[in-house]
Amino acid sequence: MHTYGEIKNVIPGGIIANLRDRMLDVIDDLSAAYFPNLSHDDVMKRYAHSKPSRFSRAVAYRLFTQDTVDALVPHLKRAASGFWGDKNYSFYPVFYVRISLPHSEGGHLLDSQPHYDRSFDCYAYSMWVPLEASNEETGGICLFPDQELVDAFAHPFGNNRYDFDGYKENYKDLDPVIRNKSITFDLDSGDVVTFDSDLLHGATRPISKPRLSFDVRLLSLEDQAADACAPELIKLFNEYVDCSNAMNLMTLGDPVGAKRITEKLDRALLPTALRETLNALENSGDMPPSKDLFEASPWHTEYSWFKIYKNYVESNSRGTA
Repeated sequence: MHTYGEIKNVIPGGIIANLRDRMLDVIDDLSAAYFPNLSHDDVMKRYAHSKPSRFSRAVAYRLFTQDTVDALVPHLKRAASGFWGDKNYSFYPVFYVRISLPHSEGGHLLDSQPHYDRSFDCYAYSMWVPLEASNEETGGICLFPDQELVDAFAHPFGNNRYDFDGYKENYKDLDPVIRNKSITFDLDSGDVVTFDSDLLHGATRPISKPRLSFDVRLLSLEDQAADACAPELIKLFNEYVDCSNAMNLMTLGDPVGAKRITEKLDRALLPTALRETLNALENSGDMPPSKDLFEASPWHTEYSWFKIYKNYVESNSRGTA
């Protein structure tokens, strides 16, 4: 069975142009709110760091509104159905908006560590989409289907042998194998490279042009192992995208972005447990400071509000039992 492929012309040009323009507007808006003394170039350099930051995660949660998800998902589901087969696909609540800039640091090929998309132990189908043409000059998604590459990065405990710093320290030994055995693509904006959770992958660094892209995942809850995934969270996100995004922005340290969303929410339409979770976060004095937005943000620290939600549901279930 194939585990990766290229699909042409998936996302219409109008949606792509809107996403690209809004992405840059969101970055400027976040900068103005929290880092007014930083220049645009300084902000972009910090954003383009290989490790996702709270800032870049806030951009994603501001950008992928309910309206955006509603516009994108039909095109992504159609592409997934044609490539992976007809399934009851859900939009996975971990998604990224990325910028990569040309730079002269080191001579390594990659600008992110090779990894697998296995957050929350889910089996999903990743969809990598350039917002502008992607080629050797911009760098782009880089897939590692060859066993020699898998073995080069394998770790006896199932994690990656090298984090990004470890890769950069060993790139002279690793890059010749990567160049010979990896798969790269020349893509137009709106094309999709798709691959499953079992495929090792990374991204090549830009040579002369910046790269703008986003990556999302679709999954079928019926395909998941019994002890994997967080099906209730996935269902909640798909039904209440804007509320979920607002709570994530609070826990990242973006109260301005969160407030813009919550001011438009009709709270009467939210389930009681979700409404109470939102109220608890709004009244919490324990959110991270906005000055720390450029700190790293590992995926497993996100959706911390879901624990509050589950505790509320469980406590009320005991009270009515």
